[in-house]
Amino acid sequence: MRHLLPLVLALFVAVQPDAARVLADMRQALGGDTALAAVQAFSATGSQTTNLEGHTAGADIEWICALPDRFIRTRRLGTPYGGFQRRRPHSPPRLRPARAARSG
Repeated sequence: MRHLLPLVLALFVAVQPDAARVLADMRQALGGDTALAAVQAFSATGSQTTNLEGHTAGADIEWICALPDRFIRTRRLGTPYGGFQRRRPHSPPRLRPARAARSG
């Protein structure tokens, strides 16, 4: 058994595809570099469910991106943990530039 583990690990590493090859194949499947360079905006939507001590809260999430550096992230909450009273109207988020990554 002790000699089997290195063999299994070696086989696992051997069948893993090269990351650069996977990314190149993905770009080609999406239409190639010319098609991807023409993309000006995209959006993604999803949902989130949170469970805490037997209570469930849900939210719809949406990201809207205008390339190269603008995005809006919205999160629409369902009734969280039994509800709440809103006292003031909610204003929608404003389009803002993406934050630059910090180095160091």
